[in-house]
Amino acid sequence: MADRNDEAAARAWEAFRSGRHDEATAICEAMLAVSPDHAGLRGISGIICGERGDFAMSVENFQRAKTLEPTNPDWSFNLGIAYLRDRRFSDAKAALFEALRLRPHCIEYLVELAVLHASLDEDREALRLCLEVIDQDANNADAHLLLAETLLRRGEMLLGWAQYTKGHGIRQERARLQRGASGESQITPPRWDGMQHPDAAILLHCDLGFSEMIQFARYIPLVAEHCGAVTVQTPMELTSLLSRSVAIAAVIPWGQTTETDHALQARLSELPGLFATTLERIPGSIPYLKADPDRVQMWREKLPARTAAHRMLVGLAWSGRTANERPAGRFLRFSQLHPLLMVPGVAFVSLQKPVSPADVEAMRGATVLDLSAELTDFGETAAVVANLDLVIAVDTAVAHLAGALGRDVWTLLPRSADWRWLRDRDDSPWYPTMRLFRQTMVGEWEEPLARAAAALAQLAEDHDNLPGAPPDLRAPAPSENR
Repeated sequence: MADRNDEAAARAWEAFRSGRHDEATAICEAMLAVSPDHAGLRGISGIICGERGDFAMSVENFQRAKTLEPTNPDWSFNLGIAYLRDRRFSDAKAALFEALRLRPHCIEYLVELAVLHASLDEDREALRLCLEVIDQDANNADAHLLLAETLLRRGEMLLGWAQYTKGHGIRQERARLQRGASGESQITPPRWDGMQHPDAAILLHCDLGFSEMIQFARYIPLVAEHCGAVTVQTPMELTSLLSRSVAIAAVIPWGQTTETDHALQARLSELPGLFATTLERIPGSIPYLKADPDRVQMWREKLPARTAAHRMLVGLAWSGRTANERPAGRFLRFSQLHPLLMVPGVAFVSLQKPVSPADVEAMRGATVLDLSAELTDFGETAAVVANLDLVIAVDTAVAHLAGALGRDVWTLLPRSADWRWLRDRDDSPWYPTMRLFRQTMVGEWEEPLARAAAALAQLAEDHDNLPGAPPDLRAPAPSENR
């Protein structure tokens, strides 16, 4: 029976790694019904539950695996991650300490413990652990990036950019070596040094997530001032928006070849460091992204009209692309938005994409217009945002998009937020039209949501004075006869 369970565990793991999560779940459930005390199956089930956002069940499975095999450090490690995702921070710390007791100096464990300390605003300990990892492994990208983010969040920008560039460079080099191992051509132009090369065509690689790509798009015109022809390689979801907004550059989707013979190349992640960005020298006039006027007009006619009962139109985005984060700083359930939805005088549209099955069900009884099926790319989303009076979002690409478009946006942040939001601020030097609503206690969303709801109620009452709203989008004055 043991061999059969081990074989099933191997099949479940292979299915999970291949993205066949339903198949992996079915294998685990079937075998655990017969052999509930198989640690391997419990562990795989815990990983699957974590991927799906069921953190409590992930914790339960890893607790069971740890009880079955108490000297296996991987169960303590994975239990610590599950606790962290479930916002049980003291339990997470204890589990990770136990993992390190069983397997001292393990780099993977040390990095995860550093993530935990950073999540708890314990910067000194996070920095110490990052340096300990780098001392063991100078090419550990995760440690360099966490060190960078901790420094940047403290406002130590120049030191932070050096580590930021280093970490992303290590990741890109590993990806390049993997491509070389698969037989792809490795002939690439030299890296740009940040100096003037007016006759040299340059290829910019968008090597970051959507949020960072939108944030750092402000640097593309600066590159054009230093180099010759600029080509930007970007995900398909951003090509239409960047093509319209950055007329000085040719924008092509990832994977598409270009006929231009580029003399130089650079990663988007290198640009803040190359331009020696400080808090006092953040480039880019707002707005630096532009929506398509024809799409803006289309959505103006399609979105709900403002009425005396609904004087404002507000967009909502409440989750990143996955709930699988450590901790869940960019993840809310739709049901948690109830204080906002109860504010009178406001009509809401959902900018959330994708929408989880649980949120689809929760939205059935809510008066929120779901646009997820029609938001085909960021160009389309920009056209919708251009018609809204306000966007309220967690730390997602939608928040960055609204800020880059110069629209009013309120961003809901965890207590220890991403580096770009710095510490203990309710404004952003990156986006002048953004207001930050930060947790006062780690993991607790009720208080910032209550503050945002109170501010929204006041804004709805005084909506005619909303700064930044174009006149033709404001509610009609009482004296107007329409």
